[in-house]
Amino acid sequence: MALVTLSELKTFLGITDDSQDTVLQIYVDSANVFVKKYCERDLEETSYLREQYDGSGTAELVLRQYPLISVEGVWVEGDELDESTDNTDQDGWYIYKEETGILRHRLYWDRARGNIEVSYTAGYETVPSDLKHCCLLISSYFRNMGNRQGIRSESLGSYAYSLANDMASMGGDLTIPDVVVKNILNRYRMRYIGGVY
Repeated sequence: MALVTLSELKTFLGITDDSQDTVLQIYVDSANVFVKKYCERDLEETSYLREQYDGSGTAELVLRQYPLISVEGVWVEGDELDESTDNTDQDGWYIYKEETGILRHRLYWDRARGNIEVSYTAGYETVPSDLKHCCLLISSYFRNMGNRQGIRSESLGSYAYSLANDMASMGGDLTIPDVVVKNILNRYRMRYIGGVY
């Protein structure tokens, strides 16, 4: 599943024929990759098999992908740990926060490097409309850039700017075209939680 599809982009741009499909597909694919790289995580529903984590000695385990849809299994030091079904289970795990991908142990996760494995499914079953709209805007931006020149840098005092010949020449300077789009995408970016092993 993609965050945005060729059909959705054509509808967004009001294009009804298929003469531009090949190049539009490139822009769609580029936008999908761009958004995932910017957010530093997968966003669509995906299954992850026995992803490895370090036990921190605390009760919480933050998974890399979220929101959580389901957890198929949890292993500690190779032994499968039961899902906790009630508050009296002293050696189980349970989903604590689906939206942020946090599991909790009834006591604590043993502290060690790479001692925990989790198989789970996470991501958005339906791509949120604001995220989809961002992908459409970025696809459209890529289309409009085409081979035209773009502004590479700009200043206000004694106004000055420099031009990039095309997207490739902008190199690492390619930025999200709209502050609103950037603010929306920032809500979906990977969150980093500090901690010590």
